Amino acid sequence: MIHVGECIREYQSQKGIKSVDVANALGWSRGTYSAFLSRPNPTVNTLVKVCQALGCSVTEAVSFD
Repeated sequence: MIHVGECIREYQSQKGIKSVDVANALGWSRGTYSAFLSRPNPTVNTLVKVCQALGCSVTEAVSFD
């Protein structure tokens, strides 16, 4: 099973993007963003917004292998 939050964390790490920067781009607190990363199945709309804040597509950030 894919854990989206883990994929997003890995993508951030590879690109050197800080969580606080993503949270700020979304207008969220760090806690809200951390909670998003902990959810096993976020909504598609929220996932798309997060990927937009990261500057990537969902398929770039989330591995479906």
